[in-house]
Amino acid sequence: MLRFARSGDGGLHWSTPVSLNDDSTGAPVSHQFHGAAWVGDSGLAVAWLDERDVSGPVAAGTDGHAAHASEPDATIYLTASRDFGRSWSANRVGWKAACPCCRVSLARTPEGKAVAAWRKHFPGNVRDVVAAVVSEQPTEPHRVHPDDWAYAGCPHTGPALAIGGDSSTHVAWYNGKQGEVGVYYTRQTKHPSAGSAVELISGPALGVAHPAVSALGDGGALAAYDVSADGVRSIRIARVGPNGRVVGRDVVAGSEGGKYPQLAILGDTAAVVAWTASVGEGSQMRLARLQLR
Repeated sequence: MLRFARSGDGGLHWSTPVSLNDDSTGAPVSHQFHGAAWVGDSGLAVAWLDERDVSGPVAAGTDGHAAHASEPDATIYLTASRDFGRSWSANRVGWKAACPCCRVSLARTPEGKAVAAWRKHFPGNVRDVVAAVVSEQPTEPHRVHPDDWAYAGCPHTGPALAIGGDSSTHVAWYNGKQGEVGVYYTRQTKHPSAGSAVELISGPALGVAHPAVSALGDGGALAAYDVSADGVRSIRIARVGPNGRVVGRDVVAGSEGGKYPQLAILGDTAAVVAWTASVGEGSQMRLARLQLR
């Protein structure tokens, strides 16, 4: 189940959790890899990968091709709240033919709408990143960049998405295509459109990356990822200027072995990066403050 709880006092107290998926009386299926965004004045939008429509070991995608037998395609389901999570709308189908283990990302536009980004399963086992506006009648997604990465299974790495105050869309993602393995970034000023890809890091020994991205006030972006060119896990930061060029790279001290970074911008001068660190047989959440100036 996909569960939700809300706090009105900064996290001191929480409401009783509720289930967002409304098929809880049916057979157990996966509802996971969700994204959420604030919409309108007091609303929330949530999207997730849902497998309630999978009827067999092989699921047909929207384009008529067959999904990988061991990992059937997922459908992106949506729900919304108009009152900051006190009540929720019925579930509805957003988009089909989604990679089943690549997280959906949602971000808010300056106009209060939500945009979603995810990895779509195209014909020929191509698994490229797409984006679309979340609405009552979901729009056709557009490909963020034509990687044409063909892979037989789900690569378990979804895109990161942020939208700036100037309405520019920032996307960071991993591409595992032979000869082009790396983490890439694009800035789009018109929607829908496909932007040019900026290489943040690349290398044949690069492992699968899980990027994060946040928009900066100058029109640029800050990106984080959990791989190095020699295949060693650590949290790395890249700053991209408004012209689309990388203007700085850094390694977060003490982040060796870290995975799954997340970013938050603190005004114009600082940011916070959080990541999962392996500690013995368990894991910890760690934070580091980044100075932007």
